[in-house]
This record gives sequence, structure tokens and C-alpha cells, in this order.
Amino acid sequence: MALETPLNRVIGPQTAKALGKLGLHTVSDLLRHYPRRYLDPGRMTDLTDLPEGDHITVVALTQGATIGRTRTGRNMLTATVSDGRRELHLGFFGTNRGLLASREHAFRPGRMALVTGTVKHFGDRPFLLHPDYQFLDDHSNSHEALERARWPIPVYRASSAISSWKIA
Repeated sequence: MALETPLNRVIGPQTAKALGKLGLHTVSDLLRHYPRRYLDPGRMTDLTDLPEGDHITVVALTQGATIGRTRTGRNMLTATVSDGRRELHLGFFGTNRGLLASREHAFRPGRMALVTGTVKHFGDRPFLLHPDYQFLDDHSNSHEALERARWPIPVYRASSAISSWKIA
């Protein structure tokens, strides 16, 4: 494979389109798209200043989740993550209450999560609507998995169309 091979020949067209919005069109472009910083999987991200419109990636501790209804009657799951001092709220709308219930269970208190999305403010509360997330405690007990969980987490310049870990 040549470095100048277009990404749409190497990966799926949706992913190639999302990467194209970041200016990444060839294998070479993607290989030279270096991480902006690295997160320590054992250290939570400071949630002090989250400006409206910023696309962020944070490591935080789950506080729990609840399913409710909006004023318009839509189902909504609200999950909360925290850095130990401040909270960040995550919102997921859905018609399938069962899918929301599985997410509610996944966000049970005490899990470390990597969350990425665009910051919105509702009142004085920072919120991420339909963020991408993955849990850092999802691994088997094998030695290799435990070792991998200690590696720094690369954070790439990303967008709402593609998350940092998908770029990785």
C-alpha cells in the first residue's frame, strides 16, 4: 500500500468522509495526524472550564444515570460523570426504552469512562448530548489486558463525526 493511497480505498467510506473533514485524505495524512496530548487512564480530567462549543475528551468517574421524559414526551437518559469536584452531564434521547435502560446500567456509579463530545450549557450545567464513550474498566483479567489498561490514552484532534479513539 502506497502512502498516497486515498483513505476511502483503505477504510469505509463513512470513516473516510469524517476524516476528510479533518483534512485527512491519504494514508500518509492519517499516519502524520499525531495526538494532541495523552491522558492518564488513572487520572481524571479537570472539569473546571468547559467552554460552550468546545469538542472535548475527558476521563471521569461515573456517578449514575436516570431515565426520564422531556416536556415533549421523549425518553431521555441523563448520566453524570465527575472529576471528584465538578460534574458533567451526558444526555441521550431515544425511542427504545430498553436501549436507554442498558445505557443506564452501563453508567452505574464508580466506573472510569472516556467521554467525547461537544459542550453545551443548559443553565449553568455543562452538558454533552449523545457523546461517544467507552469504559476504561472493560477488559478481562488477563495480564495483557491489565497492562494495556495502564497505557496513556492518545487524544487526537477529532470532531463530532469521528471520535479520538476511532482515529487511534
